[in-house]
Amino acid sequence: MMVQTENHQNRQKLEELKKLINDDLYLAGAIQRIAQVLSEELLEEQSRGAVHGRKRQRWI
Repeated sequence: MMVQTENHQNRQKLEELKKLINDDLYLAGAIQRIAQVLSEELLEEQSRGAVHGRKRQRWI
């Protein structure tokens, strides 16, 4: 019985996520949040003196 309840909850969650992935406002917010977190992490690394390992590429 416990497995059936978990499967039902998983299906409900999956349906919710499917709806959200098609919601432009939700996606814009999610992308903004990812950018914010990554920016904060980069700034923290810079303040500790860490060097970012990626080199700038020249476009020809």
